Amino acid sequence: MSQPTKTAVFKTARMVIKADNACRQSGLAVKVIPVPPSVSSDCGMCLEIAAAEVEPFKALMASLNIEMKIYDNNLI
Repeated sequence: MSQPTKTAVFKTARMVIKADNACRQSGLAVKVIPVPPSVSSDCGMCLEIAAAEVEPFKALMASLNIEMKIYDNNLI
């Protein structure tokens, strides 16, 4: 992704996979990446999303009852 990005961190790998599949079906561009070392997580995977798509991403996750936390990549 060449534009500014954010990182969405989930509690489980199952949530990451479910979120990844939902994003792809909805046309949201995401990339599965390792959780940055500076971020504490129970799961070793997270999603990188375009900063411009954060609000649609949050709405999609809320509609699926998927809990996550979004980090600004400039701060981690």
